[in-house]
Amino acid sequence: MNLGRLVLVENSAHRGDSHYNQLTFVKKNGVVEQVLFTDRELNVARDRAVKNFNDVSGVSWLDRIAAFKISVFSKLLSVWAKFRA
Repeated sequence: MNLGRLVLVENSAHRGDSHYNQLTFVKKNGVVEQVLFTDRELNVARDRAVKNFNDVSGVSWLDRIAAFKISVFSKLLSVWAKFRA
C-alpha cells in the first residue's frame, strides 16, 4: 500500500510558477519522499495515467479505508488546531 498527500505550496524563489504541487509519499522501504510538480507537469502525469489506465495499479479497499481514516484524522487535527489558536 502506498499513501501520499498532495498539497499546494508557494514558490519562495518566485521564478517561474507562483506555486508548486508538493507530493509527499511513503516508499515501500519506509522512506518519506517529497517531490514538486508544476500544474502543467501534474496535468501531463494525470493525462498519462488516463491514457495508460491498464498500467495504473488499482486502489484496494484497504487503501480506501486507510485514506478515509487519514482524511478524517487530518480534518480533526485542523479543527483542533483552530480551536487551540
